[in-house]
Formats: sequence, C-alpha cells, structure tokens
Amino acid sequence: MRKIFTFALTLMAFCMVACDNEPANNAVPLKLEITSQTSMSFDENGGEGVIKYSLTEDTRSAAPATVTTACEADWIENITVGDDITFTVAAMDYNAEARHGVIVVSYDTQSVSVQIHQKSSRPEYDVEFTATHLNGAYYGKVGSPGYNYTITLSDKGVPGRGQMYYNSKVYNIDIFSDVSCGYSCAPQPVPVGVYTFDGRNTGMPGTFMANFDYTYYAVLYDSSVEYYSIISGTVTVTENKIEAVLRTEDGLWHYVTYEGDLTLTYDYIADIQRPYSRLTQDFNFEYTNAHLHSYFRGDYFGLGYDVWYVDMCPTVSPMNGTYMMLMLMVDKSKGGYKQDAFLGEYTVAKEGSDYTNTFVAGDLRNGYEVTNSWCLTCSESMISNEWGGPIMDGTIKIELVDGYYVVTFDCVDDKDYKIKGSFKCVHDGYINQDVDNPDAPLQ
Repeated sequence: MRKIFTFALTLMAFCMVACDNEPANNAVPLKLEITSQTSMSFDENGGEGVIKYSLTEDTRSAAPATVTTACEADWIENITVGDDITFTVAAMDYNAEARHGVIVVSYDTQSVSVQIHQKSSRPEYDVEFTATHLNGAYYGKVGSPGYNYTITLSDKGVPGRGQMYYNSKVYNIDIFSDVSCGYSCAPQPVPVGVYTFDGRNTGMPGTFMANFDYTYYAVLYDSSVEYYSIISGTVTVTENKIEAVLRTEDGLWHYVTYEGDLTLTYDYIADIQRPYSRLTQDFNFEYTNAHLHSYFRGDYFGLGYDVWYVDMCPTVSPMNGTYMMLMLMVDKSKGGYKQDAFLGEYTVAKEGSDYTNTFVAGDLRNGYEVTNSWCLTCSESMISNEWGGPIMDGTIKIELVDGYYVVTFDCVDDKDYKIKGSFKCVHDGYINQDVDNPDAPLQ
C-alpha cells in the first residue's frame, strides 16, 4: 500500500509541474474605457479638448497597451496620446454652419467613439430677406485706400442712389475693394470677396462703410419711410451670389441673400443715352484773367499713372461763368506731387492704350453725376450741366508762361460741336488728395 501511495504522489507532482509549464492561453487584453464625456461641444472660437481614458485589467496579466486615435475631420487638429488624449478644435469662419466630427480611440480590437460638436457661428436671424434686385454703381477711389462700390439689394429695384419704389425694402451698402475698374463709368460687377463692417470708415479694402448716408436698411410704405443704420455685420460676395449678415440699430440680425447677375446699375440709366451735351453750336472762348486749381490724386484709377484733377473758371468767390473740369493722367516719372507735373499736351485716353498725357473723356456716373472732363457753367459757385457738354476728343495743352497757366483747348463734345479757346489763369492753389501718400509736400 505504501508503494501505491508514493506512486500517486509522484504522478500528482508530475501533473502539477506539467500544468505550470503550459502557456497561459486564457489571458484577456486590458479593457479600454473613456472616463470623460464621450460627446463634447465647442463654440465658434474652438479651443483645447481633453479625452480621459483608462485601461482596466480583466485577468492576471496582459501585454503593455498602445492606444491609437483616428479622425477624419481636418478642423480637429493636434491629436496627441499620452496619459490623456488632447486635441484642438479650430475656430470656424464667420457665419459658418455647425459641424460634427468623431475621434475614434482604439486599443487592440476595442474602439470607442468620442463625438465632437462645434456650434454654428451664424447668429439666430430675426429677419431673413431674399433680394430679387441688385442695383448700384462703381465710384473709384473716392478719397479712400479702397475702390468704392455701392450695392443696393431690394425686392423691387431702385430708380437711383438713395431712391426707392413704394412698398419696398432696401439694403444699401457701401463696400471697398482692392479691385479697380479703371476710369470707366460703365456698369461694373461687384468684386468677389468678404467685406466686414468698419465703424471707423477707413475705406480700407475688404470693409464696408458705417456712414448712415450710404449704409442703411430702409422700408418705404405708401406715405412714409423708415430708416435703420447698420451697426455690424459681414457681406460675402461669390461669383453669382451676395450673402449679407447685418445687425441694425434696433438690435435685430438680418440675413440677406441675392443670386444672379452681379453687374451694378440703376433702373433709369438705360433711358439715358448719349449725346449728353446741351450745346447747340460750337463754343469758342478766350479768358485772359481766369483762375485755376489743381488736385493731385496719385494712382487714382489703379492704372499705374498719376492723376491730376484740374478746374478753371473766369471768376471765383463766387465762381461764375464757364467752368472747365479736367481729369488728366501723367507718367509717374514726372515726380508725383509737383507744381509742373501736369504741364504738357494731352489727347483723349483710349481703353487699353498708353495713358501717358491723356485726359479722360466726360461721362455721367449713375446717369446724372458729371465726371472726368467737361465744359459746364457756374452760377454763384453752383456747377450745372444745363449748358455745356462732355469733352470727348481733341487736344488740351497746358503751359506755364510768365507765371500764368495757359490752357488751350481744341476739342469736341459728343455731338461733334467744337469746344475751342483758351484760359489764361492765375493759380489759386495745389491740393494733395493722394490717399496713399497724403503727407507728400509740394515740390
């Protein structure tokens, strides 16, 4: 019996050793758990996020863990795995839609999704308006670093700037762009870009004016009109769409859209066609004791040429009689703001040609505003186009003779009437209106 018992103990010992030498084939990997929220929200400014996690041992042993992440949203950035998982949510563009992304946290065959939400930067709108008409005009560089365009969005159109049809709604916005349309007064398209409210009215490209005279919301009823100034917002222009988010002085947010042709004009301009001249015959003149003013505007048209605006009248204080206004382009090599920079002989500017020593032909901006080069009349310093006409072609010669500016005209209007004669002028002052170099001294 003793031998049998001894054999049994030996067999038991062998079995125990054999079991200890077998591989541990029933181990389970660590269990991945997210210990922070699995859904996180951020505002339009974005920010830093943290995901906390743990790996809990389900059995007596397991291999060291390697946690990985995956995310397809490119606005969820800088995902880093350490004791915690950190990431960055990028700020969104103004007026952007809400967005949603997922960070997948994985270990071995396990994975957990963490939802990332970013709220829209778009405010809740009090007024939503779909404009069916776009009107407006290009004004060039009107004493501002940017080129000025007026855009008018409405449900019925507008006859002209500052005018409305009955029972209509109008949003009038003055924007500034780095896009120049040269010297043309022809209808121009609104430049593509984003324009933000500028409470200081700097006229910088990429802004729109805060001035109530030019930027406002208006409602015209049968017998009354209500105006509201615009105090903040953004205007976004794409190839065939304008989208404006505007806040008015009463605190309301307006979402205004327009889709279609972006060419700016006013409704009544189509009825106004050349000839603009009011002359009924040739005009010959000779003024020997007149007065001249000159205004330097730098690269006013964005064409790479210096621009001088020059006007003259037989009498001043007040101005009375024939009034000549000239828009002249000269080569920058003449030296900019210098008293002799606009001397020379000028011919009419032609689109796409060399603009050195050219004058810009007279035109009507918005169908009523005289601009560029004209022969007009003055009464008590009030300029009128009831008589006269645009200077369309010919030559203009400006000389300095014995201290007088002598300006000789051999030109025609848009009826081919002659505008011929001369002004002998004392100079009443130079003015620098170059917004890019406003402090340049006269040389």
